[in-house]
Amino acid sequence: MRAISPSEAYGFFCTTEPLDSSYIALNDGTDFREYHTTQAQRDAWRSALGLKLSELPDSITLLRDIVVKIFEELGDPEGGERFLPPTCTHRGNLEFWLGGHSLISRRKFQGENDPAWPRIQALLHRQYRNLADHGIEARKRLLWNWKRKYRVDDDLAFQPPGLRERAERPQTSGSDGFSGSGNLDGSTTDSGEGWTWSQFYNYSNVPIRNGYAVGQGASNKRGELRADCVLSSDDHYSQFLYIESPTPGNFCGCSTRKDSSSARTHYAVLCVAGFTSLVRYLIGISKTLGTGSEVGAADIVKLQSDGSTHKIFKNGGEIVSVTDTDISGNLYTGALFAGTKSLDNFQAADLGGDLGGFPSPQLFGQTFGQNAFQG
Repeated sequence: MRAISPSEAYGFFCTTEPLDSSYIALNDGTDFREYHTTQAQRDAWRSALGLKLSELPDSITLLRDIVVKIFEELGDPEGGERFLPPTCTHRGNLEFWLGGHSLISRRKFQGENDPAWPRIQALLHRQYRNLADHGIEARKRLLWNWKRKYRVDDDLAFQPPGLRERAERPQTSGSDGFSGSGNLDGSTTDSGEGWTWSQFYNYSNVPIRNGYAVGQGASNKRGELRADCVLSSDDHYSQFLYIESPTPGNFCGCSTRKDSSSARTHYAVLCVAGFTSLVRYLIGISKTLGTGSEVGAADIVKLQSDGSTHKIFKNGGEIVSVTDTDISGNLYTGALFAGTKSLDNFQAADLGGDLGGFPSPQLFGQTFGQNAFQG
């Protein structure tokens, strides 16, 4: 185990590449669901994450069970000691995907009796306070969605001390077919929904030409836009129609969970030559979370953030699925450009509130080449 950076101290992943001595290999070619850790491995894990024996007892030896327990129950709501707690999907599930591999666990959240609730509740309190401090009225619609997916029918359970607000029923979405003219920055969309675009970062003009939004500038010049339709949930998606095939140094994409300022915090799908990537921007610092197959002209590209699960879809087919807990509670979406790539038919919306159809309990996970915990 070794430190990656002060803000991102530990990682768990699988790889077919050989590992050097700064890593601890947890197994090699063994089924993830059947591998039992050694006493030394559990001691090293507790030490690296600052966990007590009571938090991760030796009675839990199965690697999959250790990973899931730490992920679900032992996150830090302040984000100081370790990763932030996970959040539920819009269907009320806690999910854990191992990037580039498979779904490791999925289970139905049990409301206030769930062992993960105390830390998740503390995180939601922080998020709600932040929205209130910034005067974002959509927080009351978010409150309605939280009550549904966490199965806690109490407005006050999600609010920090001093707030006593009532939830409001949500009904939000946004779209733009770019049928107008001029530049996107400050322009009103053609959907009749009354919202505008705001431009951030590097260059200021993204014009509308021939019914498309077209990036302007050299490949090393990037533009990011925020769609100023505030959604009602951070479980949402954005999508667009890709007009041209990717070329080196140029890309376009869309974003989810964009913050309300220009601080460049969001998840993004970037369509580049050769592959499509899912990237996290945290106060401007980028981290690629997963990659999938290249998209081409006339493909529909969708980025979905649902709880702590983030996915890219190409023409309805899933090409990337990862788990990341760093960004939640943000209600905006947006678009990104580098070079002169074009997109059309932008859409963004909350994910549906249907809580039916929960999966039956089952085990997930496959045989790995080599699994490692990096800290």
